[in-house]
Amino acid sequence: MRKISQTKTKVLDQFEARIDEWNFHEFEKALEKAMGKSYGNYQTSKITILEADRDGRWPKTVEQYVRSNHKSFGNLPVEFNPIGVKPGVRVHFS
Repeated sequence: MRKISQTKTKVLDQFEARIDEWNFHEFEKALEKAMGKSYGNYQTSKITILEADRDGRWPKTVEQYVRSNHKSFGNLPVEFNPIGVKPGVRVHFS
């Protein structure tokens, strides 16, 4: 497993500690601010959430990101389908 960068870890830790109902766009903006516009974008956010899910240290962040993404678009990017059907998350309705 690849190591998650310190910058991504810092953002993930910040969002894991939040108790408000943040959305995926807020996470993307925070990652963009931390990494710079060249690296912090939607694709980087998706990769970060996938890495965080594999790592297992940020379950609330992964779930909130996926749920808010589903709520905004009515579906999930195909990469998130395995996360969306996990017990407790279940946001993907086939």
